[in-house]
Amino acid sequence: MENKSWDGQLILTIVSAKNLNNKDWVGLSDPYCLFQVSSIQGELFNGRTRTVIDNLNPVWKTTFSKQITGSGPITLKFNVMDEDDVGSDDFLGMYTYQFIPAEQFQLPLTFKLVSKSGKPHPGELDILLTWIEQSKIEKRKRNKETNYVFPGGQQAEVLLGPVLLYHGSTQNLYHIDILAVFKGNGGDTPLLTINTPPVDGVKASLVLIQGSRSLWRYRFAIARFPARHRVCYTFNGGTYKFEVPGLEEPIRCLFMSCNGFHDPEERKKLTSPEFEMWDHIVRKHKKLSANGIGGYHLILQGGDQVYADEVFHLPFLEGKTSGDESVEFMIPPENFVEEVEKFYMDLYIRSWSGPHIKDGLASIPSVMMWDDHDIFDGWGSYSDNLSNSPVYQILWKTAEKYYCAFQLGSTLEEILEKKLPSSLKGDHFGKSQMFKVNRLGIACLDLRTERSLHRVCSEGTYIAFHQWLQDNGDIDHLYLVLSIPIVYNDFSLLEKAIEETGLGKELEDDLKDHWRTEIHQKERVRFLKSLVDAAEKLQVRITILSGDVHVGCAGVLFDQKKVSNGNASIINCLVSSAVVNVPPPPSVINLLELTGGKVEIVENSDQYQLIASLYRFMSRSDQRRYIPNRNYLELLGDNHKGVRCSWYCDGDLDNPYELYINRCRQGPGLYDLALLSAEEVNFVVKFLGGFIGLTLRPILDSWLSNQENYY
Repeated sequence: MENKSWDGQLILTIVSAKNLNNKDWVGLSDPYCLFQVSSIQGELFNGRTRTVIDNLNPVWKTTFSKQITGSGPITLKFNVMDEDDVGSDDFLGMYTYQFIPAEQFQLPLTFKLVSKSGKPHPGELDILLTWIEQSKIEKRKRNKETNYVFPGGQQAEVLLGPVLLYHGSTQNLYHIDILAVFKGNGGDTPLLTINTPPVDGVKASLVLIQGSRSLWRYRFAIARFPARHRVCYTFNGGTYKFEVPGLEEPIRCLFMSCNGFHDPEERKKLTSPEFEMWDHIVRKHKKLSANGIGGYHLILQGGDQVYADEVFHLPFLEGKTSGDESVEFMIPPENFVEEVEKFYMDLYIRSWSGPHIKDGLASIPSVMMWDDHDIFDGWGSYSDNLSNSPVYQILWKTAEKYYCAFQLGSTLEEILEKKLPSSLKGDHFGKSQMFKVNRLGIACLDLRTERSLHRVCSEGTYIAFHQWLQDNGDIDHLYLVLSIPIVYNDFSLLEKAIEETGLGKELEDDLKDHWRTEIHQKERVRFLKSLVDAAEKLQVRITILSGDVHVGCAGVLFDQKKVSNGNASIINCLVSSAVVNVPPPPSVINLLELTGGKVEIVENSDQYQLIASLYRFMSRSDQRRYIPNRNYLELLGDNHKGVRCSWYCDGDLDNPYELYINRCRQGPGLYDLALLSAEEVNFVVKFLGGFIGLTLRPILDSWLSNQENYY
């Protein structure tokens, strides 16, 4: 091969292997793949996939990217190995491939594995090889200097927007929607410019019309580069910016929930401005952008982005409340649909147009998953007769339509037919959305569409979720958004007391919403076991993000039978709520503190010893378990594949509650601080409340021997 010089980006995806040799006496081989990239100048880089347990046809889908310079042929060497707990790992086959980089190409390749001596060997290896010459990258960067201008753009009356939604990313593209509500005409010709020209322009689509108001979507994709960059755009005279992460950059997210009020009178209980937390978010985002760290990439909004409970103040429903059984027999008037449509359009415009929140929504792309208040309080926990009544079906279908439009940026038809790239495919009728950005997965499960008194999600949703997780094995960390906390206080005794006495009936529907209610407990345990199994099998860190309860807290789920082999089966459960709504009164917080420390034995069987609990923020002087103020959660990925978690709280914004989630590790001695990096040790020591995945054994022993002290 000629010694041609080259300079560019090599993107290597190790997709899968099939028909591998079985080297294990019990079960099947546990394969992983090692690779090395080199040239005549020497080694350029190397790496390995995760291990797939008990599988002769592993799917890895692991992508590696590197900017490289040199000359002559590039050599790729692959070794497929069987990971063993005892002794050295077994050899399952190898292959060596050489190529001279061309200007640009993407090539799927299948190799028949060979032995170390070059003889045929069982098994095949599938890879995807991509090369982008530096001149092409430079051309893309030069194109950034020429602004994109939407053809025929005109000034118009904008009632809401711009609102940014994230719609996923590939290795080379970052997909974004801009949403805006217009009064009258103008949505088809927005006054829009983007300083980084979208790859295929901007596609404008009318999403819905209500009276003289229309919601428009502007969908586009931005080219990605090894380094992060900031996109500046103008919309109807305003100027905004958002961050596009570099190809291997750790992701910086926010998580929040409960962006409104069940009752407008609740505003009077606030001791600070309504959008104080949004003000802090916008200021911190700008500060991070200015100091070189980079601003937030995404906002994950975990439910109750709007509060639709005031729909029962419409004239036809005056005097009724959610859950009122008498509504079952009411016949709605002819204009009821029109009134409900107007209500939801007004609600979204009013809720998202306040000071600071409008700036945050225009500057940080959001991923949103709904909860009951986006429909109305308690939806899914009422009787089938009431839920299927004419009035409730009109309310449900209208809320569903507006949720799809404003929070998913799509028509109801697009969502029901699962046309979005992020739609969870499979045999279910929920609206769950799945995303990947770099090595982070984001799974937002819909806990409302399929909910009834007897289930939270259909079996089809769980099957489809685990299939997606299996198919995306190249992620290091999964943020699983569940609007209702799955590790939290047990209210079953209170629920039974209400059922027996009839007192506190207004709380009953809220309690039935919780995972730990008796009717959902079996489904909860099955789901938790499946998550622990998946985390260990795929060696992916899973963190559950939830809202709903108007406090912040942190909990953990782990399987004591598995933690000696590694920390992947430790699942952290973080709750942040509310970003706008009022916190519970001190008496409720005190009650939660008294009852929240109980260690739950989720299952104790031959196969599992699942343990769950909330724990104290030990870095705080009061060592409380619950954050009693309005709050939002900052999630900053770092170069160690860990995540720094900070709850910023109303009234104490300079003193966040802080914890750290470690990366997955395998092997004994896992919880010895001596094995951690110096930076991690300093962090854990400074914030002793660091997740128990770092210091599990002594805390676990303390729990099991002194459970009575944790009440």
